[in-house]
Order: sequence, then structure tokens, then C-alpha cells
Amino acid sequence: TCQRHLGTAFSSVIILPREAVVVTGNLVTYTQPGGTTGEPFHRRSCPGCGSPMLWEREGSPRVLIHAGTLDDTALFQPTENMFCEFAQSWVTLSPGMRNSPGYPPSA
Repeated sequence: TCQRHLGTAFSSVIILPREAVVVTGNLVTYTQPGGTTGEPFHRRSCPGCGSPMLWEREGSPRVLIHAGTLDDTALFQPTENMFCEFAQSWVTLSPGMRNSPGYPPSA
């Protein structure tokens, strides 16, 4: 669903503990019931421009923030690929990264 939501093969996110994330202002929320884990997840976007900001799985202690929303994207260094079982056939996964078939236990 992330590929359809974003219109691309990738979603670059930073996984943070929920308590480390503070949102100021309102975000628009779309909830997808069930998700791949069976728990609903919430996609939160900017109400002004529609840019995806973050998403969170119901009950998870973590929040995933879209890396493209950072003021300084140089701070972002990917370490893991998630949902590799849904990777496009033309995508080559980096050999030096962890490749999880679905939602990793850490998220």
C-alpha cells in the first residue's frame, strides 16, 4: 500500500520511539484497517499541501517519519529495507543492509 500511496517503489522513513516525536499543529489522518500485521496503521499528512509526514501502527511504541520532511536530510542514513517481499522486480537491494520481508520486529 505504501507504493500506491506514494506513487513510487520506496518510502524512506526514520523509526523513532513514540515519546520522542512531538507534532505541533494538526495533521490529516487516514487509517488503514488491518495493515499487514493485523493492526490498523495511521498515515498522517500535512492538511495544507497533503505531503505525507508520518505513519504509525496501532499500539506500536514507534513512529515512522518520512525522511523527505526533514529540514536536514543529511542526518538520514538508511540501515534496513522493510517489506522486501513486495519490492519491484527492477529494484536491487543494497547487500550491506538488513532486508526484512515485512514489518521488522523493531518497528
